[in-house]
Amino acid sequence: MQRISTIVFGSILLAGFTFTQVQAEGYVGASVGQADIEDVDDTSIKLFGGYRSGAFGFEAAYHDLGKQSETDPFLGTASIEVTGIELSAAGFLAAGNSFDLFGKIGLFIWDADLSLTGFPGLSDDGNDLMFGFGAQFKPSQKFSIRAEYQITEIGIDGVDLDTDILSIGAALHF
Repeated sequence: MQRISTIVFGSILLAGFTFTQVQAEGYVGASVGQADIEDVDDTSIKLFGGYRSGAFGFEAAYHDLGKQSETDPFLGTASIEVTGIELSAAGFLAAGNSFDLFGKIGLFIWDADLSLTGFPGLSDDGNDLMFGFGAQFKPSQKFSIRAEYQITEIGIDGVDLDTDILSIGAALHF
């Protein structure tokens, strides 16, 4: 819980302060990274778009967190596949002429498919709070490269699965 409180506080600080004026702009992009659900990793993909005006903005994204699988010699293979939509508010802090730090808080609307060898599959969906922070380098007015870390808990049938996503991506600005 302290980790979540620290991230929320940092996101609020980032949303509240900026030292340079940034023009309003839209952006679209994609990122690839590592999704970790309860210490089991797989490749994740994210397609995102948003709008930024000064220090504030909003972002929508589609996430595919891959398929996390783990095998036990007695129980067989358990796996989970998660996809979802993220809707978030963002705060930006200029850290130079072409470098920004950002924090995000929003809603992750997810769909999960679970399977265990020898048992029927289970599907569940829901929504949970998502936090994130990152940095972006903007070598031109039309292009940026970003690194991002996001955290959420996916609550399936009363069990909260800690989910961390570390990614790197690129965006086009218009």
